[in-house]
Amino acid sequence: YATATDEYCFELNSAGNAWIWTSNTALPLDNVYFASMASALERVTTETKLKVTETELVNYGLSVPWMTITVSDSTNGTQTFSFGLPTNDGEKYYFENFI
Repeated sequence: YATATDEYCFELNSAGNAWIWTSNTALPLDNVYFASMASALERVTTETKLKVTETELVNYGLSVPWMTITVSDSTNGTQTFSFGLPTNDGEKYYFENFI
């Protein structure tokens, strides 16, 4: 059971063909799932960009996001995605991307 403050770190093995959990490298992981997740984050886009102040982030659930994902690679560097409230249609979430 994970809480909002739990942090997990996963990385590719030295051969670059499997994902490992740095806290327990012996734990077998579903590498297809991790590869799919990494590919999905690579394609994250938005149709609408909001220009809001730091204090307005609360209106979108981004002052205290329910999930934050940080990814790093040699091509794109480090990026952080924070996820807030669902959008009005309930099908997407507000997110903030820090590069």
